[in-house]
Amino acid sequence: SPEAGEALTRAREVAFDKTGTLTCGHFTVAAVTGRAGKAPAPDDLEALSSLEREARHPLSRALRALAPGRAAVSDLQTLSGQGLQGRADGRFIAAGGSAYARAHGLDISMFASFADEQRALGRSVIYAFSKTEALFACALGDEPRAEASATLRKLRAAGLKLTLLSGDDAQVCASLGSRLGFAPEEIKAGLLPADKAAYLESVPGGARSVVMVGDGINDAAALSLAGAGVGLAGASDLAVDACGVVLLRARVNDLWGAFAWARATLRVIRQNLAWAFLYNIMFIPLAAGALLPWGLRLSPLWAAALMSVSSLCVVANALRLLRFKPELPQDTDPGSAGACEPPDFIVPAPAIKGTAVPQEKVVKWELKVDGMHWETVAESDDAPANSASYYWVYGQNNNPGTESE
Repeated sequence: SPEAGEALTRAREVAFDKTGTLTCGHFTVAAVTGRAGKAPAPDDLEALSSLEREARHPLSRALRALAPGRAAVSDLQTLSGQGLQGRADGRFIAAGGSAYARAHGLDISMFASFADEQRALGRSVIYAFSKTEALFACALGDEPRAEASATLRKLRAAGLKLTLLSGDDAQVCASLGSRLGFAPEEIKAGLLPADKAAYLESVPGGARSVVMVGDGINDAAALSLAGAGVGLAGASDLAVDACGVVLLRARVNDLWGAFAWARATLRVIRQNLAWAFLYNIMFIPLAAGALLPWGLRLSPLWAAALMSVSSLCVVANALRLLRFKPELPQDTDPGSAGACEPPDFIVPAPAIKGTAVPQEKVVKWELKVDGMHWETVAESDDAPANSASYYWVYGQNNNPGTESE
């Protein structure tokens, strides 16, 4: 919107969400542990996988691959800033972080060493809960966007203050922040959606002096409150509705392009105003006959032509923006270059460290694809032993399939 573009030129601070904004948002399960260091019970994995298949959070996509997830889900509830809960085949199951455990009085101390070890590596830790206890813990890894570090340096060089606002654990945020150049005082971790909005209101100059960049439902309040809310391509519908600027690609370096465009547009507007003002000061008196005492007379035809020249100059100056191409920050983390490429319809089963996640069986499918519709033509249980197991995420059937190597 025009208001958001103007806000970009007045901004003093840029606040970033973490997951899906500065990171790719494509999580993988790095490690799983049950109580007393044992492997989680198959029924617990199945229940959690089934629950996560009904969710839309970036974390859910990785957790779905823990088991086939065939249980019927009911009473699904998303708890803002905590996690989600519901019933799988009538059995209560919940997934969330330490905030969920605190809110429901559940003990997660038996996973403390596992959680500390994984968070030190920059991984998020999610717990599975029954009504009365924590069942197992998962560590999920997510890579920073390859272009994030260079983009942040560019914004700092432009005189903008940067802040990281995240609902994730402080240790995880600190690990990512150190990789991207955030100072400890610039990292605000463990925030609920309302806390992000409250931070913007507490900023000197008010929330209208801040640009908020985010992509999730939990960012919507802060996005709508900020002077300019910026969403990346693929952001949730609620986040997009709250944004004044939506980047057409899921690349954070396009944020610098938005700032550059806004500043270039404002510069052209000021040039056109100055030109039109000075031009009219010079030629309106001339057209009105100010030089007649000296015998100089401007015909109406020439006066009209001079006024048209003014309009043409203003339009021509504005059209220069069509050729304006801001220089975007380039990828500086080659190791992350391919990490933000999302899986195409399928999610590989994760590599579980230190545990053995049971697989009931491997099913080989033959699929018939017709436009946006696909159906199972035939299936068998004799998939080759060296086949790679996958789980379908989109489509009309959520059972596991295989793809031969």
